[in-house]
Amino acid sequence: PENPLKLLLLHGVGLTWATWRQVVPALAPQTDCVAIDLLGHGRSSAPRAADVTVAGQTAVLDALFDALGWRQVVVVGHSMGGGVALGAALQQPARVRALVLVGSIGYPQRVPPFFWPFHLPGTAELLSLLVRAGLPLGLNRYLSRYYGYDPIASADFLETYRAPQVTRAFARAVRGLVPSKFGRFAAFFPQIHTPTLIVHGERDDIVPLHVPRRLHETLPNNQLVWIRGGHHIPQETHPVQVARAMGDFLRRLESGADGERPRHHDGH
Repeated sequence: PENPLKLLLLHGVGLTWATWRQVVPALAPQTDCVAIDLLGHGRSSAPRAADVTVAGQTAVLDALFDALGWRQVVVVGHSMGGGVALGAALQQPARVRALVLVGSIGYPQRVPPFFWPFHLPGTAELLSLLVRAGLPLGLNRYLSRYYGYDPIASADFLETYRAPQVTRAFARAVRGLVPSKFGRFAAFFPQIHTPTLIVHGERDDIVPLHVPRRLHETLPNNQLVWIRGGHHIPQETHPVQVARAMGDFLRRLESGADGERPRHHDGH
């Protein structure tokens, strides 16, 4: 297209830009896609003074949009990245043309048990050692139960999290994720009139199903798509369904329909 939609894709805690690698090819013909590593993740370093919380990650986006030369952006966010996307829509409503929230955080919830150890000293270094030594099979099975697949078996994950400085930054990002504080943030959601697509796995055990339902009830201009059989990372386990939902939404956006369609349906 002569002037394609600009998409910025944001991953969740512990993942990298590569979480979108199966979805981007399906969207590329109609869009310009840039997937990044958030601060403290993958190959994006995070100096000790850097703010790696959701608010800190959001603050970086304005400079990133300028660097890319993008005046209007569709921000796509998974999990914590969804929280960053919501923050961007609140802070820069004229610049964020639309939102796609995949398994997104948004309201107070419990923290997944496997994040608890990162509040203890030395956990980051231990993770780095475990990755270099080969992670215990039991851990893979445990995470597979939550994610619907084994997120740490990929070469990308193993290569990235071998480095102690990366796992230390990741641990800081986990500690900065305080779901009990989301209530203050969520109070502003009714102000987000940006066209929004909410995509959520119907079997997500990380972000409870009350979160997408409440986002659907609260955001003034949104559509909710459930991914049947999907867990917390449907872009990895159900990429065809996620790409189809996103493609439909983006085509409506380009046609001037403002992303609207029936406010609730199932992805197949």
